[in-house]
Amino acid sequence: MINHHIPKELKIVAVLFLISGIFTAIEIIIQLIHGHVNLNFDVLQIWVCFGLLRLSRGWRTLGLVFLWFDFIIAPFMLFHLLQGNRSLEFKMFGLQVHGLPSPVIIFIILFFLFLSIWQYRVLTKPHIRRLFFAKNSFEDSYYNG
Repeated sequence: MINHHIPKELKIVAVLFLISGIFTAIEIIIQLIHGHVNLNFDVLQIWVCFGLLRLSRGWRTLGLVFLWFDFIIAPFMLFHLLQGNRSLEFKMFGLQVHGLPSPVIIFIILFFLFLSIWQYRVLTKPHIRRLFFAKNSFEDSYYNG
């Protein structure tokens, strides 16, 4: 059951988690087809999406953890490029990214970093945060009868 009084920006954040989780699931399936087991916890972002739409505190917390990983990894990637290393290989939405010029990679990293910052800001806005801690939240009514 999804609460229909969810702010639009929270719905957008949820969809972004869903997209990321789906691409990760596709990557896992492709790896399995090729005989490789790829344990990637990013697939949990699919459930983060639905948890956010149900106003689940736990799934919101996991979403924030995923965003913190973005905040930690992005500066290291940028530092690597700015140190004069001309190549950087990484996966984005399950797709291997390599062979792009450094300015393009820097733009991509910064774009997704700013997108993560925006998602974090949405999830921590007081009126959004209150939705997850309200006495009458869906999670409370679901588990308490």
